[in-house]
Amino acid sequence: MENWQLALVVISAILVGALLPAIAQYRSTMRSWEKVVKDNEADVRQALRDISQLSTRLNRMGSSIESNAKHVEGFFSAFEGITDGVRKLSGSVRTASVVGAAVAPAVSAAIRALQQSSHAARVEVEQYETEDGVPVVPSEVREVTEREARNGAVRS
Repeated sequence: MENWQLALVVISAILVGALLPAIAQYRSTMRSWEKVVKDNEADVRQALRDISQLSTRLNRMGSSIESNAKHVEGFFSAFEGITDGVRKLSGSVRTASVVGAAVAPAVSAAIRALQQSSHAARVEVEQYETEDGVPVVPSEVREVTEREARNGAVRS
């Protein structure tokens, strides 16, 4: 036998000697793994059934949510219409309050002026009444009254 052949036999023996314990360990690991799988097979099957049922429920819930989304969308579009109406009404109320705030003092002043004017006219009539109750209006008062009526002035 030649040297190179002898070296090849020695290397093969070393490899076989090193591989035999590794193969034995691998076989023992595989037996342990097989035992774990057999012991937990029922649990794994039950877990897979539960996952399948959960998936079915989620699919049903998803389709239910999709069908209800149309109703919810209708509700929100109706709600949007209501809020638009309220927004427009709010603008109208705001405008009316501004107009009311601007007009109210003028109306109040006009009423006050009419009351004072009426009172002043009664006082004037009382001042120029004769003994028999017939009012006498001097020409000066008549001119002032006619001028105020033409100019739209209110006497205070």
